[in-house]
Amino acid sequence: MPIAGPPSGSGGTTIISALNVTVPGAVAGENIAAGQAVALIDNAGALEFFLCGSTTLPLQFYGFATATVLAGDPLITTTGRGSVVTPVLEGGGSLTPDAPVYLAATVGSVTHTAPTGSGETVYRVGFAIDLVLIVVNTDYRVAIP
Repeated sequence: MPIAGPPSGSGGTTIISALNVTVPGAVAGENIAAGQAVALIDNAGALEFFLCGSTTLPLQFYGFATATVLAGDPLITTTGRGSVVTPVLEGGGSLTPDAPVYLAATVGSVTHTAPTGSGETVYRVGFAIDLVLIVVNTDYRVAIP
């Protein structure tokens, strides 16, 4: 694979790359499903994960939930450039390989369509590498509040 090329899931290759992170003391502030986009915020002195989208906590995007958890439970997230994840796609269906992926207006979801509505933030979270996987490449720096 060329150094500058994106990873590929084609040809029977299995991609298992992920940076899974547990933030000490942080818990889910609401019920969160596997693959949903989450933000990490300081909620009155407690670190909590909440669903995020293009209009809800987009600048606090942290990563994607690795498993379904209930409010109050610890949450492991897949985060960081180069991680491979199966996100929740707004409206269901399949991803389009090689297309960019953005936070969607529906909290916890992603979309191929860059948001254009009033009050929406265009936040590119990665690009699709096949029908279900994306490579996270947000180029952001993680700062724990």
